[in-house]
Amino acid sequence: MNATMFETSTLEIHTMPKALLATTLAGEYRPGSNLKGEVAGANWLFLLPSLALETVLCLGIPSRASLRTLASFADRVLLLAGDTGGEERARQVVQALGLGNVQPLRLDGTGLPLADRSVDLLVMASAPVPAPPVDGPLAVELLRLLKPGGHIFQEHRGARPPSIRAAGLAAATFWVTPVTGGEIHTAVPVEDPTTARYFLAHRLFSPLATVLVQGRKRALGGPKKAPGQGAGARSRGWKASLRGPAKRAVAGAIQALERGEASLSRPRVLRRWLGRHATLLSAQPLDGPPRYLAQLAQEAGLSLEGFRWGLVARGDYSSRKLLFFLFDDKAGADSEPAYIVKMVRDPRFNPRLENEWQALEALARLGVLDPESYPRVAFAGHQAGLAMVGETNVAGAPFRERSQGTADCPHLHAAADWFTRLGAGTARLDGTNGQQAGAVLADLLARFQAIYRPDPALARFLDAQIRQLASASSPLPTVFQHGDPGTWNMRVTPTGKVALLDWEAAELQGMPLWDLFYFLRSYVVGAARRQGIAQRLEGFQRLFLAESPWSQAAVRFVDRYVQEVGVPREAVLPLFFTCWMHRSLKEANRLEPARLAQGHYVNLLRLCVEQQDSWTLRRLAQRTGEVSA
Repeated sequence: MNATMFETSTLEIHTMPKALLATTLAGEYRPGSNLKGEVAGANWLFLLPSLALETVLCLGIPSRASLRTLASFADRVLLLAGDTGGEERARQVVQALGLGNVQPLRLDGTGLPLADRSVDLLVMASAPVPAPPVDGPLAVELLRLLKPGGHIFQEHRGARPPSIRAAGLAAATFWVTPVTGGEIHTAVPVEDPTTARYFLAHRLFSPLATVLVQGRKRALGGPKKAPGQGAGARSRGWKASLRGPAKRAVAGAIQALERGEASLSRPRVLRRWLGRHATLLSAQPLDGPPRYLAQLAQEAGLSLEGFRWGLVARGDYSSRKLLFFLFDDKAGADSEPAYIVKMVRDPRFNPRLENEWQALEALARLGVLDPESYPRVAFAGHQAGLAMVGETNVAGAPFRERSQGTADCPHLHAAADWFTRLGAGTARLDGTNGQQAGAVLADLLARFQAIYRPDPALARFLDAQIRQLASASSPLPTVFQHGDPGTWNMRVTPTGKVALLDWEAAELQGMPLWDLFYFLRSYVVGAARRQGIAQRLEGFQRLFLAESPWSQAAVRFVDRYVQEVGVPREAVLPLFFTCWMHRSLKEANRLEPARLAQGHYVNLLRLCVEQQDSWTLRRLAQRTGEVSA
């Protein structure tokens, strides 16, 4: 891959358009473009000192996902399968993938038809077609091919040494998970027990129980629903029949198995001899975070010398970022990470991470939030065409672990205050007006109709809501919008403050109330689960739309937001309904075209339209003074 491909300069980052909903309008909404399970492979590649590759030689045939990733980084990928029929199998894989820079290679009596020192990376594949045995002559031949700055990568069980060793090559061995094999999700240098203990304590690994359950879910799936079904339509997985105590018992058993695996993995000797490992050999030093990462930090004036580190590359979506956890040894063995580095696995998702970079720097300049309530950018840039952002770590615990799930939970109220403070501190009346907002939302409605093909009544209803917002008697302020403020993206700091992570969907000029509505939806769905209501739409209907302590609190939160941010009262319901239209668009990429009718947010929108006369929506339609009373 050309190292300059997909590069975006710092100047371009800071001159990105800042129009109303610029991030949303720039997005591509194509059903099936980011499906679960279609994730990039070869996560181990990011352990290398350098991502600049010309020729890669694989002994054996890696997984197809790994081959796609290798082919995207290297100019040429060669496959050497030593068993009978191995070359033909390699040809079949190459033909199926349609990758022009991947080709089979034949081993004959005279060696391999490659020039001396022509290979950047030698990969000993472990699956699906393992590497052939590396005897003395073959090892000599392979070392003949390796460039002076080349690398060798091999997975192995326990502390078994790699097949190829040579004088002058540095070695780094990593404890990796999951232990069952497949793509590496986490990696920690085996000589760093402190970081390994941190990963285990914070569940930054892929336990065997979770991997098996996810595999079972993917294998069994659930019955299909006919297109066009209403708000109750949804895909029911294999565990949908488990309810109440049975479901909680299964979840408890899985968690117990995960804790057991973590306990067994904590002793260093057991990790070393029973765990899954990977070894990297290189002529370059391997003592610290990958060199390409350290160089980017150095350019920003930050030295990573002496830092401990680990890699997390979990997730079932290609859009999920790689995470490097960086620990400053000078802060003590029990310290939290000093920095967390996010990196895309696919250049298609560069704009999302670049947007986070821009948003966090803009937020720091605005100074409207407590500095400990969001990450700060420490360094950022691109490597091998992939965006990378190093951020300060936000200390604390996940919001969902600290939250009580009640309507009077102090963390719920602190979060509502956080959104109101962000909205009030960034509200602008000079950037847009109701008519401009109406034009932008009309654009989103057109995209929504093209994707979901809603019935005419729903389309007319949304059009009427947009017209009502556009004709509001008072100006509609724009606000700095987080864009994805679910409880999973929130933390509670040691001082009890609420902090927001993952700013990839941020809008410098966003819609008021959308963040608050989205957060409240995620909160009440979680609260409903604690009460045994497993279905998300049912939980939202019972705790948010119907009168309940949660809906009463939600109306008060909205009322305060409207008053402090200056949102026209007649715009509240249009903003509520268009929020779910907006979320439906974003969800479309994760849905197969045939399953669009089962989308959560499009069905949430339908449910809300069907229940316009619900207690909450009637209260939101009232004037501020009446609600306060």
